[in-house]
Amino acid sequence: MTEAPNKKRPTIGVLVGGLHTYFPKEIITGVAAAAKEKNIDVMFFLQAQTKGFFHDVLGFDFMENFDYQYDVVNDYSFIAGLDGMIINYGTIGIYLDENDPGAFAEKYNEIPLVFLTEIVDAPNCHSIISDNVQGMSDVINHLIEEHGCKKILYMSGPKDNTDARERLQGYLKVMKHHQLPVDDTMIRWGDFSEFVDDQVEELLDAHPDADAIAFANDEMAFAGYKVCRKRGLAIGTDIRITGFDNNAMSGKMTPPLTTAFQDGVLMGRLAVLDLLMMMCGEKLKDRRVKVQFVERESCGCESKQMHFTQTEIGKRVLIQKLTRELTETKQHEIDFQRKTWFIPMMTRELNEYMSDEHQYCLQVMNNIKRLHVENAALFLLETPTVYRRDGRKWTCPDDLRLASYMKNGEMFSYQVYERPLVSKEEPFAKWLEDEQPHQYHYFLLFSGERQYGMLALEIPTSEFTFFFMFSLQIGVSLRYLEISSNEAAIRAQLMLDMENMREKNHILDMVSGYDAMTGLLNVRGFTKEIERLGSEKTGEKAYVICADLDHLKQINDSFGHVEGNFAICSATKLLDSCIKVEHLSARTGGDEFVCIALSPQKNFAASVQKRIIRACEKFNAKSPKPYYVEMSVGISPIILQENMTIQDIIQDADHELYKAKKIRRQCVIRETGIQEEA
Repeated sequence: MTEAPNKKRPTIGVLVGGLHTYFPKEIITGVAAAAKEKNIDVMFFLQAQTKGFFHDVLGFDFMENFDYQYDVVNDYSFIAGLDGMIINYGTIGIYLDENDPGAFAEKYNEIPLVFLTEIVDAPNCHSIISDNVQGMSDVINHLIEEHGCKKILYMSGPKDNTDARERLQGYLKVMKHHQLPVDDTMIRWGDFSEFVDDQVEELLDAHPDADAIAFANDEMAFAGYKVCRKRGLAIGTDIRITGFDNNAMSGKMTPPLTTAFQDGVLMGRLAVLDLLMMMCGEKLKDRRVKVQFVERESCGCESKQMHFTQTEIGKRVLIQKLTRELTETKQHEIDFQRKTWFIPMMTRELNEYMSDEHQYCLQVMNNIKRLHVENAALFLLETPTVYRRDGRKWTCPDDLRLASYMKNGEMFSYQVYERPLVSKEEPFAKWLEDEQPHQYHYFLLFSGERQYGMLALEIPTSEFTFFFMFSLQIGVSLRYLEISSNEAAIRAQLMLDMENMREKNHILDMVSGYDAMTGLLNVRGFTKEIERLGSEKTGEKAYVICADLDHLKQINDSFGHVEGNFAICSATKLLDSCIKVEHLSARTGGDEFVCIALSPQKNFAASVQKRIIRACEKFNAKSPKPYYVEMSVGISPIILQENMTIQDIIQDADHELYKAKKIRRQCVIRETGIQEEA
């Protein structure tokens, strides 16, 4: 039974690393093909490692390497909305701080799991792994029995990797069976990448008389080719080389590589089919996938095509084949180069949007669309997360939000304050789901220690080498955006500080025009300011607000002038907080205040009245004072004119204030206050 449960179209996740190697790509290809056939959604959470690449290309290591950032990609799958997951543990476990597949599986105990290249004994787990011991045994037996090799060196994968351990077991088993000695100097450990030149050099330095080197995968064997050629050793005659995997390049090497065929595409397909059965409640036994020995010339065997290619027809067929492959390779290189040229152009263009994050995110989608991608999403953290691998426990951020997206070529970008939150309740699957099945590849966005979010792209599996580079550049661009935003905030604060300084200097110059207790204008200062305002804003509509602090004398008489002063200052702050538009405020008497506010709104008076009442209620609800701080208020509209005086503008508002005083509270002393005084 391989049909999905009778509910919405299922979504499965795939955790896979080592994208710098071939085997994970074959697994992704198999998963993608099976998922398409079964009409299900897939989310690939991708990891890659660059340290070995830069060391091989540049000849040195960067002082700081941030590949460790990819260790946390797995945690983002918790907010994906997955119904099941495929975990290619062999490609991610070797890079985790704690390489424990059982503990890793426990984190996902709510959904069924299929582990590739690892065996995990847990109720919700099913394992698919190659018959590594048999595969490597066939390779070593061939070297000994067919070619008489006595000294076979071994280049292993990582010590903590199950595939590597089992293949090493196959090597040791056959060597022991044939009573051939093996010591520690004959074995080295790599990382399954082609960047193990140093380890191969160490093997050959220690054993220059070796008959062969068996590699635990094909990509490390490619490093063996480079090192042997540099030493002048002819592969297949001076020294024999074998691999494991039979990836796409193995048969195109010179000479073609003898290896063991581990069918990654088949394993990816099986993983999808088995996971669907588990999601339907079926119990499955773990799978051991048979590995097939592939004999080629790198071990010294004669090519099976040699006799054919020596004929005239065979030569023509071979030339045509090589010409076709060369043309395809050249075209691929040209296409890739053209795309890589786009990256610096994109970066330069994004720099034009550093002052507008909303437009920046939209432009990211636009650039992705130019690369012929129709479905994508950019998820950003509210605040970039600094992750240092310094012993502190990683905590997955809970503020990831959808910033922009593209569906079927239609683009949309949210304003920063509108971005929807991604969570277990509102997962990736919800925001990307529609009537069609999709396969999204998720790339972590970071720059150095700083994480910014995730980029989801629906792209062909053949394209993720380029889009991996693309995502790295987006991460760097987001760092520039952050710096630009911080600089803008600093500039704004600096301008605000300068404005405040100018204002304070102005206050010092006009100190005689201000009330010392409240900081408001006094009658003299207010008179001068309304003259200026009338001159500058002639004809504009405004409102005059007259306010009295209720029963100030009662507060002074009952509790003293210190409490009276407190009530005056509190009323000042409450009144000022309730007027949301440009305004001037003055204290014109002991308990009297006048404000003039610029506003064309018809309902301004009613709105301010309500705000003042609510503000006083909230203040008194929290105040421990034995009295209420309340105000009576009158408000009236005016049209600003030149040569206005206080008497001209307050007449109507003062009349409204008089009416308000008639309905104020008769006593502002709280009942508790009376008891305390007694």
